Amino acid sequence: MQHTFNSHTEPTVLTGFSVENIFELAPEIKASCVVTLAGTMKTKTASEMTFHPTISGCVFQGNGEKISATVDTAGCNLRITGLTDEVAPGESYATTSIECSAGNALKVTMPFCTASFLTQTATEGSLYTNEKFNLETSEWDIGLVFLLRGLSYTSSGWLCGVYGIPASSKGGRFDGLGTVKGWEDEGGPSNEDEYVDGKQTGIWYTTD
Repeated sequence: MQHTFNSHTEPTVLTGFSVENIFELAPEIKASCVVTLAGTMKTKTASEMTFHPTISGCVFQGNGEKISATVDTAGCNLRITGLTDEVAPGESYATTSIECSAGNALKVTMPFCTASFLTQTATEGSLYTNEKFNLETSEWDIGLVFLLRGLSYTSSGWLCGVYGIPASSKGGRFDGLGTVKGWEDEGGPSNEDEYVDGKQTGIWYTTD
């Protein structure tokens, strides 16, 4: 099933904030993290959305320890397509990929251990829904549920084995719940989930 993402304006600045995120490297090595999203829809209709994620505040728990980590997303984006399978009325499942430019990887760094995720498509993807942000005008945001499974990574560092992180794995997982908002592009900066220059505008998806 093909869906199209829509906006009243072009280009449209996209911002998002994802909560209840779980980043898992192994069944016993997982963290709660904060994720913000930033992107642009260049036209009023699009077949996909691409976001640059910022991931912070991650504290992994494993082997009875709490391990603080940083996540470097430089050169990497999340791409969500409009090609979906509808899993329930009003809910659509979208192919979701990590896309990194040459020489870059999404890197999770703990003391003396780094896990690197290269460009790949998750074995499961994302759900999205139309969500009203203004009941008077019936304008929409897009709700996102990340269900990324089967993420491949390699790790390096002498403490990785102590933490229980394998040298390579296809078992990475990222789950999260968020909302994407659209904003008129007036050339100003964005600030997490609030665009500080333009007026908010509705974004929504339709079925072709």
